[in-house]
Amino acid sequence: MTLEEHYELRGDPLRHLPAEVFLDQRERDAIVQAYPRTPHFKEDIIQTLYDGIRHKPDTTFGNVKADVLADKERDFKRGNFCAVIRGSAWRG
Repeated sequence: MTLEEHYELRGDPLRHLPAEVFLDQRERDAIVQAYPRTPHFKEDIIQTLYDGIRHKPDTTFGNVKADVLADKERDFKRGNFCAVIRGSAWRG
């Protein structure tokens, strides 16, 4: 699922990988139908990540969750994964 997340969320150029490692469009559509994206989907995903890590900021070193803390806590500085989410092709 992480590979698929990177493909969907970040638009990583993963076309060099074999097609069988990805979900096909039918599978993606089924997932979105089962778990519909809310009107504020991008902000909802950022908030959900934040709620899960805000109490343990030291565990974010070297990973994208640090970006969620930076978005929610004024004094936390780091590159911005949230900008990648907001800039994605996802609706919402």
